[in-house]
Amino acid sequence: MTELADERLVVTRRNTQGQETVEVVHEALLRHWQPLRQWIEQDRQFRVWQNRLRLAVQEWKEKKRDEGALLRGTRLAEAEERLNDHLDELSQSEKEYIKASIALREWETATRRRSRWWAIVGFMAFSILVSILAGSATLQSREAIKQRDLALARQLAAQAGLRLDNTGVGLVQSALLVTESLQRNLTPSASVTWTQTMDLLPRHQPILLPYKGGVSDVTFEPNSQRLATANLDGTAWTWDAATGQKLTQLTYAGSVEPMTFSSNGQRLAMASVDGSARVWDVASGRELARLVHESKVTTIAFSPSGQRLATASGDNAARVWDVTSGRELTRLTHASLVQNMTFSPDGQRLATASRDKTARVWDVASSRELVRLTHEAPVYRVAFSPDGQRLATFSDDKTARIWLWRAEDLIAEACKRLPRNLTHQEWRQYMREEVPYHATCPNLPVPKD
Repeated sequence: MTELADERLVVTRRNTQGQETVEVVHEALLRHWQPLRQWIEQDRQFRVWQNRLRLAVQEWKEKKRDEGALLRGTRLAEAEERLNDHLDELSQSEKEYIKASIALREWETATRRRSRWWAIVGFMAFSILVSILAGSATLQSREAIKQRDLALARQLAAQAGLRLDNTGVGLVQSALLVTESLQRNLTPSASVTWTQTMDLLPRHQPILLPYKGGVSDVTFEPNSQRLATANLDGTAWTWDAATGQKLTQLTYAGSVEPMTFSSNGQRLAMASVDGSARVWDVASGRELARLVHESKVTTIAFSPSGQRLATASGDNAARVWDVTSGRELTRLTHASLVQNMTFSPDGQRLATASRDKTARVWDVASSRELVRLTHEAPVYRVAFSPDGQRLATFSDDKTARIWLWRAEDLIAEACKRLPRNLTHQEWRQYMREEVPYHATCPNLPVPKD
């Protein structure tokens, strides 16, 4: 600025407040110095805006600071920006006016938010009320339908009783009417009339399978569409369970007992007194595997996948075989005859029941005995629950028992019954030194030594 003053382009002086001011005295400076032109234009725009602001402030004061005279929208946004950029150039009244406008905007925003919140709460409450009313209406509607069906069921049962005679049209009508009654509701009168009509109607004749000779065993496939029978003459047949039509003939040596289908019904395994267990393809009748034992095979069981077969014979052992290759995978030994076997739902465990008064659970992959459950007499049957968490056994000691067998379930049951954990002294006495103390049952207290 000193250089411009030396060139007589501007004149510097001080105002009454002692502030230094600059006055442009040569128009060439205005024409050719672009930043100065921009500063002047910006200042001009600010002054124009400030004049409008002063009019608005005056109106606000005249209206006794009425909220309707405050700034809103884009005018308020511009004023807020000017307040930040030109704070020192605004009067106290102008600043107060802009801040009052900002405060009003924030209050209105908060009010709208609260209104929206209450609207949402109200809508939710209304929706819940509508749901309750709709649910109540639905229950009432269902109850009305139930009562209507009950009334119609009683009416049909009464008509069936009136139409009942020993033969002919009346008997058929009575049976049909009482059946319609039962489809709507079970009532005492319907059950009595049903019994009376069934005593008079011809009985359903069972399907007779044209078999020559005695039958040693019979079993359904899992979906109940086919039936397999074993004959004492060394043949087995598969049948259509609905029609009794003969489907496939299977030939073996000696009598068969027992037989079982794989879970998908595609394979049939048979245990024979000739010391073999055989696996057949049901559709073609082709023998897939012959599994040889030293004595009579007493029990067999497919794994859930159908890829493995467990067998037991008079050698006091249970064996697991690969059905495709016919290779023996593992042998699990008891002290006496194995009576029954079953795979766990996941196929990883095999439970066996034996005359040695035990039922045992084995890990199929490692052949390791995991659990031993003891009865007072020979154990004849063993079964996993569908979820695999429990095991049921039946024994000659005249008991059937349900057992927990998985480690996690045994631990949980123990922690339900115990009163406390080991003390630190007991831990040191029974555990190795390198094993740090922990609560065996986290839900139980740890006694002080």
